[in-house]
Amino acid sequence: MRRKNNDRIVGVMLLTVVSLLIVLALVVLRGRLFCIRSIAVQGEGVVEEEVIRASGLTIGMPLSAISEDDVRTRIEATGQLRLERIASERSGAVV
Repeated sequence: MRRKNNDRIVGVMLLTVVSLLIVLALVVLRGRLFCIRSIAVQGEGVVEEEVIRASGLTIGMPLSAISEDDVRTRIEATGQLRLERIASERSGAVV
């Protein structure tokens, strides 16, 4: 009887530890794999630094934090620029 209870406790503890390790790994990977690694601006007659500054995007920002509507609003608020589209690539590049 005691043996079964001990086995259950060990099993639950092992399952808990494995679950926590999986969650931790996902958090770490999500932070490293799904963040902006580079920002590129395409267009004629634009200064890349000004567009990036206006966009509010920064290197290291999570890709999930990007709202195309918010970026469009910030860029178009300059009165000189118009956002056609935002594209993110698997490499972490935002164009």
